Amino acid sequence: MNTFDPARADLLERLSEQRDLLTDYCVQFDAGKSAYARPIATALRVLIHQTRKSHALLEQLEIRTRIAWLNTAEGIDPRNLLPTWGLVASRLTVIEGMDVDVSWVPHLDNTFERPKHIQFTGWWKRPVAKDSSGRFWSREDLVLAVANKDGGAHVDQELPEDYSALTRGNSFGATAHLGSAVTKPAPDPVPACVRQIAYETVESLERWP
Repeated sequence: MNTFDPARADLLERLSEQRDLLTDYCVQFDAGKSAYARPIATALRVLIHQTRKSHALLEQLEIRTRIAWLNTAEGIDPRNLLPTWGLVASRLTVIEGMDVDVSWVPHLDNTFERPKHIQFTGWWKRPVAKDSSGRFWSREDLVLAVANKDGGAHVDQELPEDYSALTRGNSFGATAHLGSAVTKPAPDPVPACVRQIAYETVESLERWP
């Protein structure tokens, strides 16, 4: 006979709240408010990030490693020397005649790769992007950088050099140009990456009863 566990019931209520918050943040992001990538990253950290001092909500519920995690990332070909944008796509928009703009958009369910479900460690730790300097980025790298250093739960006065290059220096190497228009560097790709990670997380949790 199952007995009621008030501690677990409380954790399940917190999980429901965090899922609702994550969904609401994603709606705001999709409405054009890219700054919502920061609370998205913080919510992902609450759900997923586990250390001796930081206890992930999904780990407390003993389901973090039992869930099959949706992987929509494009694979990284080690023979390809060019950057790999595993979770996002670049989008060109023509504005004001011959002027052009470039932005990053999450794949959501429009991925070129056939989505598959994998175990947690590979999903969280495996590289999903490579910048022009050859630096690899995992979902963990991206989420924790935003949450811990770049405005999610904390703001660092000085960001790590490689993260600053990725977010402020266009180390993904994407540019936009059309005809005689001035070449423009692409903006920060990390918010769109974080949004895609949230999409995968929500879809993965939907598979858990």
